[in-house]
Amino acid sequence: MKKLITTITLSLGALLCLWGIYTPASAKNYSYAERPILSILGDSISSHKAYEALSYYGLDDSSGYNMEVEDTWWSRFAEGNNYDLGWVGGVGFSQVSVADSEYISLNNPGRISSLSKRGMPDMIAVYGGTNDAIGPFDGAGEFSDATFRKRYNLLVNRLHQMYEGVRLILIAPGLFFYKADYAPKNYKIDGYDKSIEKIAELNDDYFVDLRGVLETSGKNYDSSYVHPNEEGMQIIAETVTEALSKARGTTGIDTIRSEQDYDHYIIKVNAYDKDYDNLRFKFRLTDNSTGKDIYNTDWSKDNCYLLYDVKANTSYTAYSEIDNNGDGKAEAQKEVLLTGLNPGKKTGKTIYQGVDYSSVYNFNYYVENHPDLYNVYRNNPDGAIEHFVICGMNEGRQAREDFNVFTYASNYPDLFYTFWFNIPEYYYHYIRCGKAEGRVAV
Repeated sequence: MKKLITTITLSLGALLCLWGIYTPASAKNYSYAERPILSILGDSISSHKAYEALSYYGLDDSSGYNMEVEDTWWSRFAEGNNYDLGWVGGVGFSQVSVADSEYISLNNPGRISSLSKRGMPDMIAVYGGTNDAIGPFDGAGEFSDATFRKRYNLLVNRLHQMYEGVRLILIAPGLFFYKADYAPKNYKIDGYDKSIEKIAELNDDYFVDLRGVLETSGKNYDSSYVHPNEEGMQIIAETVTEALSKARGTTGIDTIRSEQDYDHYIIKVNAYDKDYDNLRFKFRLTDNSTGKDIYNTDWSKDNCYLLYDVKANTSYTAYSEIDNNGDGKAEAQKEVLLTGLNPGKKTGKTIYQGVDYSSVYNFNYYVENHPDLYNVYRNNPDGAIEHFVICGMNEGRQAREDFNVFTYASNYPDLFYTFWFNIPEYYYHYIRCGKAEGRVAV
């Protein structure tokens, strides 16, 4: 018996060595750095199969064009302007003017909410209008300028309501070289362009005009004569970059915005500069009910700050400066008033495919204590629990403060003798039996 216990003890030691003690990195306690996140909403010209199924680009068959993600206009633009790329909600045949009950509508609520799948966006680029120029796909006449303007304005308002404080890049479609019967009617583009420009002005959003940008000879398109090739994509990216540079200069602060995140808020300063990695930030956050500063920092790389203990019916003033050359002098500054912050807490579901994981999983703990998951899942509780079940348990990740799978296995040699190196089974045993039996896992 003594020999057996010794063997089991040694095996447990080997188990922990082979698995590796998965110790979550410390949670973000006060402040940290994060680049602005850019998401894309559009039609097939802004699509890729890496993001949405109904796409034109990234396909290796006759139904599309096999372009790499890094060659798309939006990937080039993000890379060249220091954005982290969020979700790309480009779907083939999308139209602004159709009812939002249709998936191909840019107004579809599901498509709008999907833009936060890879982190809450700080900037959203909207590329729509090409298919509206074609007209309704049921062949029933054409969309009027008034219909397009009404639906586009609704889209912009919804985006601003859902992503409070976000800046939009509103891109008006260009003139197209085409041969196919379904191709855009170029005479419609001027009216759309004027509508988009006016809506951008009213909402303090950025406007980009693509008319006259691509060659009418067709060399900037693939065989569809509507969809830009790699050369065309490069031109679009450069045009968007140039338009933003003219509108805002080369260095500055775009937004200071708040985002509720579990039991606290993130206050994020979104700045831009050609040498972004050299930027330093000063930040001050004041509780207007007391006049006291919650933050008043010196220069640092941090541009995200956590606000706990939010008070009801209290406003906060956020002020930031940026320095791009290390001389301690501000190149730009911005101040915003933050209102309507909710003192309540977010919660995430614990049931996945009929199994209740609440005894081993807590949404807030899981995402807060694993930095590689934080930006991806902090606003995606459905994705977080799916990751935990499919990946996290296999990796031995801790998802509750009071359950550590390695401690559980080490405490009970009878379980190791049964499950050996099948890590998920330790989680499932605790869910089914261990907790009810009073077994300890911390």
